[in-house]
Amino acid sequence: MIPAPETCDVQTRMLRVMKKGNAEAEAEAERLYREMLPLITFLIQSVETFLCYGKRLFAARAGLEVVFDRTPSIRPRAWGDASLLRYSAFLNDLNDVET
Repeated sequence: MIPAPETCDVQTRMLRVMKKGNAEAEAEAERLYREMLPLITFLIQSVETFLCYGKRLFAARAGLEVVFDRTPSIRPRAWGDASLLRYSAFLNDLNDVET
């Protein structure tokens, strides 16, 4: 998986857990991945979808209020916004992430 800014904290947590190298750590990393998988699947439907909704997810988690789209790009739709909210509900604000 290529780290992306919208889920960098969860991916970092997965890597730290996996480095422990025991069965409990592996199970925790697997749980985190399972939790992220619907979101990842939604975002990587296409490059256009990833750019549109990944950018919005990162902005929301980072506390940024405005998202600028560069053309050509797809515009967000109500179903996509609703899907993004549902699939990312487990994420905290990036400002609240412990380092």
